[in-house]
Amino acid sequence: MLLLAASYEGVSLSAFIRKAALEAACSVIERNERFVLGREDAKVIIASFEQPLVPNEALRKAMETVERIETSSPKA
Repeated sequence: MLLLAASYEGVSLSAFIRKAALEAACSVIERNERFVLGREDAKVIIASFEQPLVPNEALRKAMETVERIETSSPKA
């Protein structure tokens, strides 16, 4: 069957098998790397972009540390 299919394509059996394996690999990779959102999921994500960031405690402390470093460092 594979040999017949390869002959219909006008390629060798090994070329036919390599092509089929490559197409299958690409399909598996695409299926596992693509993330498809439903309409409601997309709405939630878009709404989150429209809301301002509210920093948590760790981020507030990090920003305060950066501000202290910047204000205490001599200006060049």
